[in-house]
Amino acid sequence: MIVLTCLSAVAVFGSPAALSNGAASIRGRTMGRPLRNLRYGINRPNMIRKASKDDIPDVLRDAAEQVSSKADEIFQGTDQAASQAKNKASSKADQLLQQKNEGLGDVGINTAPFQPENPENSAIGTTGGTSPTGKFWDPVGFTKGATPNKLKRFRESEITHGRVGMLGALGWLVQEKFSPLFGGDHTPAAVNQFEEIQSRAPYFWYPVLLGVAIAEIARARIGWEDPATGGLWDLKEDYEPGNIGFDPLNIRPKDPQEYEDLKNKELNNGRLAMLSLAGFMAQELKNGKPIMDNLMDARDAAASA
Repeated sequence: MIVLTCLSAVAVFGSPAALSNGAASIRGRTMGRPLRNLRYGINRPNMIRKASKDDIPDVLRDAAEQVSSKADEIFQGTDQAASQAKNKASSKADQLLQQKNEGLGDVGINTAPFQPENPENSAIGTTGGTSPTGKFWDPVGFTKGATPNKLKRFRESEITHGRVGMLGALGWLVQEKFSPLFGGDHTPAAVNQFEEIQSRAPYFWYPVLLGVAIAEIARARIGWEDPATGGLWDLKEDYEPGNIGFDPLNIRPKDPQEYEDLKNKELNNGRLAMLSLAGFMAQELKNGKPIMDNLMDARDAAASA
Protein backbone atom coordinates (compact mmCIF):
# COMPACT_ATOMS: atom_id res chain seq x y z
CA MET A 1 0.00 0.00 0.00
CA ILE A 2 2.81 2.39 0.91
CA VAL A 3 4.63 1.52 -2.31
CA LEU A 4 1.50 2.21 -4.36
CA THR A 5 1.11 5.61 -2.68
CA CYS A 6 4.71 6.60 -3.41
CA LEU A 7 4.39 5.47 -7.02
CA SER A 8 1.23 7.54 -7.37
CA ALA A 9 2.99 10.60 -5.99
CA VAL A 10 5.88 10.15 -8.38
CA ALA A 11 3.45 9.77 -11.24
CA VAL A 12 1.65 12.93 -10.37
CA PHE A 13 4.51 15.23 -9.29
CA GLY A 14 7.45 13.64 -11.05
CA SER A 15 10.76 12.65 -9.52
CA PRO A 16 11.88 13.81 -6.03
CA ALA A 17 14.34 16.22 -7.65
CA ALA A 18 11.58 17.72 -9.75
CA LEU A 19 9.43 17.95 -6.69
CA SER A 20 12.23 19.85 -4.89
CA ASN A 21 12.65 22.19 -7.83
CA GLY A 22 8.90 22.77 -7.92
CA ALA A 23 8.88 23.71 -4.26
CA ALA A 24 11.66 26.20 -4.86
CA SER A 25 9.70 27.60 -7.81
CA ILE A 26 6.57 27.87 -5.72
CA ARG A 27 8.53 29.62 -2.97
CA GLY A 28 9.98 32.02 -5.52
CA ARG A 29 6.57 32.79 -6.92
CA THR A 30 5.21 33.22 -3.41
CA MET A 31 7.99 35.70 -2.54
CA GLY A 32 7.65 37.48 -5.84
CA ARG A 33 4.00 38.33 -5.31
CA PRO A 34 4.48 40.23 -2.01
CA LEU A 35 7.34 42.20 -3.55
CA ARG A 36 5.22 43.11 -6.53
CA ASN A 37 2.30 43.96 -4.28
CA LEU A 38 4.47 46.23 -2.15
CA ARG A 39 5.84 47.88 -5.27
CA TYR A 40 2.35 48.80 -6.48
CA GLY A 41 1.04 49.76 -3.07
CA ILE A 42 -1.20 46.67 -2.58
CA ASN A 43 -1.16 45.37 0.98
CA ARG A 44 -1.52 41.60 1.26
CA PRO A 45 -0.12 40.47 4.63
CA ASN A 46 -1.20 36.86 4.02
CA MET A 47 1.28 36.60 1.15
CA ILE A 48 4.09 38.16 3.20
CA ARG A 49 3.53 35.57 5.92
CA LYS A 50 4.31 32.84 3.38
CA ALA A 51 7.87 34.13 3.00
CA SER A 52 10.59 32.33 4.87
CA LYS A 53 12.64 33.91 7.66
CA ASP A 54 15.66 34.26 5.38
CA ASP A 55 13.67 36.34 2.87
CA ILE A 56 12.26 38.88 5.39
CA PRO A 57 15.22 41.35 5.10
CA ASP A 58 14.69 41.48 1.34
CA VAL A 59 11.04 42.39 1.90
CA LEU A 60 11.96 45.14 4.35
CA ARG A 61 14.68 46.45 2.04
CA ASP A 62 12.22 46.60 -0.84
CA ALA A 63 9.66 48.39 1.36
CA ALA A 64 12.28 50.90 2.53
CA GLU A 65 13.25 51.64 -1.06
CA GLN A 66 9.60 52.27 -1.96
CA VAL A 67 9.10 54.57 1.04
CA SER A 68 12.21 56.52 0.04
CA SER A 69 10.96 56.75 -3.54
CA LYS A 70 7.55 57.95 -2.36
CA ALA A 71 9.17 60.58 -0.12
CA ASP A 72 11.18 61.85 -3.10
CA GLU A 73 7.96 62.18 -5.10
CA ILE A 74 6.29 64.11 -2.24
CA PHE A 75 9.21 66.52 -1.85
CA GLN A 76 9.39 66.98 -5.58
CA GLY A 77 5.68 67.84 -5.64
CA THR A 78 6.15 70.26 -2.73
CA ASP A 79 8.96 72.03 -4.55
CA GLN A 80 6.78 72.35 -7.65
CA ALA A 81 3.88 73.76 -5.60
CA ALA A 82 6.20 76.26 -3.89
CA SER A 83 7.58 77.32 -7.26
CA GLN A 84 4.07 77.79 -8.67
CA ALA A 85 3.01 79.83 -5.61
CA LYS A 86 6.11 82.01 -5.96
CA ASN A 87 5.42 82.63 -9.63
CA LYS A 88 1.77 83.44 -8.88
CA ALA A 89 2.71 85.91 -6.13
CA SER A 90 5.26 87.55 -8.40
CA SER A 91 2.67 87.87 -11.17
CA LYS A 92 0.14 89.42 -8.74
CA ALA A 93 2.75 91.90 -7.50
CA ASP A 94 3.50 92.94 -11.08
CA GLN A 95 -0.22 93.34 -11.74
CA LEU A 96 -0.74 95.54 -8.65
CA LEU A 97 2.29 97.64 -9.58
CA GLN A 98 0.88 98.12 -13.07
CA GLN A 99 -2.51 99.09 -11.62
CA LYS A 100 -0.85 101.59 -9.31
CA ASN A 101 1.00 103.15 -12.21
CA GLU A 102 -2.30 103.42 -14.08
CA GLY A 103 -3.88 105.38 -11.22
CA LEU A 104 -5.39 102.50 -9.22
CA GLY A 105 -4.98 101.91 -5.49
CA ASP A 106 -2.49 99.55 -3.84
CA VAL A 107 -5.17 96.87 -3.45
CA GLY A 108 -6.70 97.27 -6.86
CA ILE A 109 -9.44 99.73 -5.81
CA ASN A 110 -9.96 102.54 -8.24
CA THR A 111 -9.13 105.73 -6.38
CA ALA A 112 -10.67 107.88 -9.08
CA PRO A 113 -14.32 108.80 -8.41
CA PHE A 114 -16.83 106.51 -10.11
CA GLN A 115 -18.73 108.44 -12.72
CA PRO A 116 -21.85 106.97 -14.36
CA GLU A 117 -22.20 107.56 -18.07
CA ASN A 118 -25.02 110.11 -17.61
CA PRO A 119 -25.14 111.22 -13.95
CA GLU A 120 -27.83 113.78 -14.76
CA ASN A 121 -30.15 110.94 -15.82
CA SER A 122 -29.51 108.74 -12.78
CA ALA A 123 -32.16 108.17 -10.12
CA ILE A 124 -30.65 110.85 -7.86
CA GLY A 125 -29.26 113.15 -10.55
CA THR A 126 -26.24 115.19 -9.52
CA THR A 127 -27.64 116.33 -6.17
CA GLY A 128 -24.88 116.23 -3.58
CA GLY A 129 -22.18 116.37 -6.22
CA THR A 130 -20.41 119.61 -5.38
CA SER A 131 -16.84 120.81 -5.51
CA PRO A 132 -14.27 119.40 -4.93
CA THR A 133 -15.71 115.88 -5.27
CA GLY A 134 -17.37 116.39 -8.63
CA LYS A 135 -20.89 115.77 -9.83
CA PHE A 136 -21.05 112.16 -8.70
CA TRP A 137 -18.54 111.10 -6.05
CA ASP A 138 -18.31 107.36 -5.36
CA PRO A 139 -14.65 106.36 -4.86
CA VAL A 140 -15.37 102.73 -3.87
CA GLY A 141 -18.03 102.13 -6.51
CA PHE A 142 -21.00 101.24 -4.28
CA THR A 143 -23.41 102.56 -6.88
CA LYS A 144 -21.81 100.76 -9.80
CA GLY A 145 -24.42 98.43 -11.26
CA ALA A 146 -27.05 99.52 -8.71
CA THR A 147 -30.66 99.65 -9.83
CA PRO A 148 -32.38 103.06 -9.82
CA ASN A 149 -34.45 102.05 -6.79
CA LYS A 150 -31.38 100.91 -4.88
CA LEU A 151 -29.62 104.16 -5.74
CA LYS A 152 -32.56 106.12 -4.33
CA ARG A 153 -32.40 103.99 -1.16
CA PHE A 154 -28.71 104.86 -0.73
CA ARG A 155 -29.55 108.54 -0.97
CA GLU A 156 -32.46 108.15 1.48
CA SER A 157 -30.10 106.54 3.97
CA GLU A 158 -27.48 109.25 3.51
CA ILE A 159 -29.95 112.08 4.04
CA THR A 160 -31.53 110.44 7.09
CA HIS A 161 -28.24 109.69 8.82
CA GLY A 162 -26.95 113.13 7.93
CA ARG A 163 -29.94 114.74 9.66
CA VAL A 164 -29.44 112.57 12.73
CA GLY A 165 -25.75 113.47 12.63
CA MET A 166 -26.45 117.22 12.59
CA LEU A 167 -28.83 116.96 15.54
CA GLY A 168 -26.42 114.66 17.35
CA ALA A 169 -23.40 116.91 16.89
CA LEU A 170 -25.34 119.92 18.17
CA GLY A 171 -26.76 117.98 21.11
CA TRP A 172 -23.34 116.56 21.96
CA LEU A 173 -21.84 120.03 22.43
CA VAL A 174 -24.87 121.48 24.23
CA GLN A 175 -25.37 118.71 26.80
CA GLU A 176 -21.76 118.86 27.89
CA LYS A 177 -22.42 122.41 29.07
CA PHE A 178 -26.07 122.20 29.96
CA SER A 179 -28.44 119.31 30.54
CA PRO A 180 -31.80 119.22 32.31
CA LEU A 181 -31.29 115.56 33.28
CA PHE A 182 -30.48 114.86 36.94
CA GLY A 183 -30.23 118.58 37.69
CA GLY A 184 -27.06 118.88 35.65
CA ASP A 185 -25.29 116.40 37.94
CA HIS A 186 -23.67 114.07 35.41
CA THR A 187 -20.30 113.17 33.96
CA PRO A 188 -18.82 115.96 31.82
CA ALA A 189 -17.92 113.82 28.80
CA ALA A 190 -20.98 113.08 26.67
CA VAL A 191 -19.61 109.72 25.55
CA ASN A 192 -20.10 108.37 29.11
CA GLN A 193 -23.59 109.79 29.65
CA PHE A 194 -25.36 106.94 27.84
CA GLU A 195 -24.16 104.40 30.40
CA GLU A 196 -24.90 106.83 33.23
CA ILE A 197 -28.50 107.25 32.11
CA GLN A 198 -28.91 103.49 31.91
CA SER A 199 -27.67 103.05 35.48
CA ARG A 200 -29.58 105.97 37.03
CA ALA A 201 -32.81 105.80 35.01
CA PRO A 202 -33.15 102.29 33.51
CA TYR A 203 -36.57 103.02 31.94
CA PHE A 204 -35.49 106.26 30.24
CA TRP A 205 -34.85 104.62 26.87
CA TYR A 206 -38.24 102.91 26.59
CA PRO A 207 -40.19 106.05 25.62
CA VAL A 208 -37.27 107.20 23.47
CA LEU A 209 -37.29 103.95 21.50
CA LEU A 210 -41.08 104.12 21.21
CA GLY A 211 -40.86 107.62 19.72
CA VAL A 212 -38.16 106.50 17.26
CA ALA A 213 -40.30 103.53 16.20
CA ILE A 214 -43.35 105.75 15.57
CA ALA A 215 -41.28 108.19 13.50
CA GLU A 216 -39.70 105.39 11.44
CA ILE A 217 -43.04 103.72 10.74
CA ALA A 218 -44.52 107.03 9.62
CA ARG A 219 -41.54 107.64 7.32
CA ALA A 220 -41.80 104.15 5.88
CA ARG A 221 -45.49 104.60 5.10
CA ILE A 222 -44.67 107.74 3.12
CA GLY A 223 -41.72 106.57 1.04
CA TRP A 224 -41.69 102.77 0.98
CA GLU A 225 -43.68 100.30 -1.06
CA ASP A 226 -46.09 98.04 0.79
CA PRO A 227 -44.14 94.77 1.38
CA ALA A 228 -47.32 92.80 0.69
CA THR A 229 -47.65 94.17 -2.85
CA GLY A 230 -44.20 95.49 -3.77
CA GLY A 231 -40.58 94.81 -2.95
CA LEU A 232 -39.52 94.52 0.67
CA TRP A 233 -36.95 97.33 0.45
CA ASP A 234 -38.23 99.26 -2.56
CA LEU A 235 -39.08 102.94 -2.48
CA LYS A 236 -42.10 104.33 -4.24
CA GLU A 237 -41.47 105.47 -7.78
CA ASP A 238 -42.74 109.02 -7.16
CA TYR A 239 -40.96 109.40 -3.81
CA GLU A 240 -38.13 111.91 -3.60
CA PRO A 241 -35.45 110.71 -1.11
CA GLY A 242 -35.61 112.73 2.10
CA ASN A 243 -38.83 114.55 1.19
CA ILE A 244 -41.38 113.35 3.77
CA GLY A 245 -43.42 116.55 3.56
CA PHE A 246 -42.11 117.95 6.86
CA ASP A 247 -41.53 121.68 6.48
CA PRO A 248 -43.16 123.42 9.46
CA LEU A 249 -41.28 126.70 8.85
CA ASN A 250 -42.03 126.71 5.11
CA ILE A 251 -38.41 127.32 4.15
CA ARG A 252 -38.45 125.24 0.97
CA PRO A 253 -37.66 127.54 -1.97
CA LYS A 254 -40.03 127.73 -4.89
CA ASP A 255 -37.24 128.20 -7.41
CA PRO A 256 -35.89 124.82 -8.63
CA GLN A 257 -32.24 126.00 -8.61
CA GLU A 258 -32.51 127.38 -5.10
CA TYR A 259 -34.13 124.14 -3.98
CA GLU A 260 -31.24 122.19 -5.52
CA ASP A 261 -28.74 124.41 -3.69
CA LEU A 262 -30.57 123.83 -0.40
CA LYS A 263 -30.45 120.06 -0.88
CA ASN A 264 -26.72 120.24 -1.58
CA LYS A 265 -26.16 122.23 1.59
CA GLU A 266 -28.13 119.72 3.64
CA LEU A 267 -26.17 116.79 2.23
CA ASN A 268 -22.76 118.41 2.73
CA ASN A 269 -23.51 119.50 6.28
CA GLY A 270 -24.92 116.07 7.07
CA ARG A 271 -21.76 114.40 5.80
CA LEU A 272 -19.63 116.75 7.90
CA ALA A 273 -21.79 116.08 10.97
CA MET A 274 -21.44 112.30 10.64
CA LEU A 275 -17.66 112.61 10.44
CA SER A 276 -17.67 115.06 13.37
CA LEU A 277 -19.64 112.71 15.60
CA ALA A 278 -17.21 109.91 14.87
CA GLY A 279 -14.35 112.24 15.80
CA PHE A 280 -16.10 113.34 19.02
CA MET A 281 -16.52 109.75 20.15
CA ALA A 282 -12.95 108.75 19.32
CA GLN A 283 -11.42 111.76 21.08
CA GLU A 284 -13.45 111.42 24.27
CA LEU A 285 -12.88 107.67 24.45
CA LYS A 286 -9.16 108.37 24.21
CA ASN A 287 -8.73 110.88 27.05
CA GLY A 288 -12.17 111.15 28.70
CA LYS A 289 -12.28 114.94 28.38
CA PRO A 290 -15.19 116.92 26.87
CA ILE A 291 -14.81 118.11 23.29
CA MET A 292 -14.68 121.80 24.16
CA ASP A 293 -11.90 121.15 26.67
CA ASN A 294 -9.99 119.31 23.96
CA LEU A 295 -10.48 122.27 21.63
CA MET A 296 -9.20 124.69 24.29
CA ASP A 297 -6.17 122.50 24.93
CA ALA A 298 -5.43 122.41 21.21
CA ARG A 299 -5.74 126.19 20.99
CA ASP A 300 -3.39 126.71 23.94
CA ALA A 301 -0.88 124.26 22.52
CA ALA A 302 -0.94 126.05 19.17
CA ALA A 303 -0.48 129.44 20.84
CA SER A 304 2.51 128.27 22.88
CA ALA A 305 4.21 126.54 19.96
